[in-house]
Amino acid sequence: MNLKKCNTCGKEDKQKSLKKINRELRCRTCDSKKRKEHREFLKREVCGIRKISDLKKEWAEKRKLKEAISKRRKKELKEIKESKFDIKGYKAVRVFGRKSNKVANLSLYITRNEKDVLYRILVNKGYSPKEVNNHIKGISVKMIEHSKKLNKEKRKKEDINIVFKEEFAKLIDRS
Repeated sequence: MNLKKCNTCGKEDKQKSLKKINRELRCRTCDSKKRKEHREFLKREVCGIRKISDLKKEWAEKRKLKEAISKRRKKELKEIKESKFDIKGYKAVRVFGRKSNKVANLSLYITRNEKDVLYRILVNKGYSPKEVNNHIKGISVKMIEHSKKLNKEKRKKEDINIVFKEEFAKLIDRS
């Protein structure tokens, strides 16, 4: 009998039961393992098919990240609500969920949206909420006085609106 060794596991077997592949002798078990590994390679690497267990792990990680982000946002919202943004009886400002952050059509008074934008700008610069409230109240008083002056001069509405916008932009730049 002709006994030869398998090149991968080292078992001695008859030459008939060994397969010669790429100048290597392999037994049946080693050959089936090699084919199985190659099929896995084709599925995972070439075709891009992923295991369900890997997908479940990835989903769990994403869930944990979302929960951490939502906890952080809840804490930030609580801090903002506690700061009590109070201008002419308004209560706390909701920073998240606002659709428009831009100053829209300015008229001869400062709208709530404009006050919210000013509030965010000043808080982001590092001022405390009380200082910001007082500053915004001062700006609104100045703008009311300025609009009264413009009305006494009896200009056209378009000119008054343009001057009011310029004055409001100057006040924002100063703050």
